[in-house]
Amino acid sequence: MKILIEERIEYWKWFHARQCFYRAKIQLEELIEFRKIKLEGKNIWKFQNMLTAFFGIYGKPFKRNNNVGKLSEEIIPDNFLLLHKQMITYRDKLFLHGDLNGKLEEVNEFMEKITLVKNNSKFHWELSQLLPSPERLQEYLEIVDELVTKSKYYVDKFNNKWKFISLLPNGKYELNIRNENGDALIKTE
Repeated sequence: MKILIEERIEYWKWFHARQCFYRAKIQLEELIEFRKIKLEGKNIWKFQNMLTAFFGIYGKPFKRNNNVGKLSEEIIPDNFLLLHKQMITYRDKLFLHGDLNGKLEEVNEFMEKITLVKNNSKFHWELSQLLPSPERLQEYLEIVDELVTKSKYYVDKFNNKWKFISLLPNGKYELNIRNENGDALIKTE
């Protein structure tokens, strides 16, 4: 069961990506449904929490992993590349990491402004939030669907290539991505 370490790492990236894209799709479908209700009060915060989870999960395969590297953005179809870059910018500068000046140069928008709302003798403060339109959420779904399909294709391709797996005794096996000289699959149970 000799599989080159590079091939094991590539499989790990694609399998991880497939899981992330599928989870992102589920989260996005929930966001699309949730977006149909009036977003005010606590619903805005719930929506923002769901949006944060979506952007975090979506971007995870494209971020550095010390053991395996990251999935190349070359897998993004040209017609989705600008949208993908915007989504990664939102993930990095708005949802998962703070950008103190709140300026997203890549999309020329200003986010997370704190504003004062005054009405006669009363006032309150508000934090601006990104509230994508239903149409924008649908665009996100299109790119995620494309990536779910693409990552499934590569996972299936590896699974079909590794026919020896059917000959293994029953049990659980870990894909060895740390030791290039060790067995590709290490029995854990």
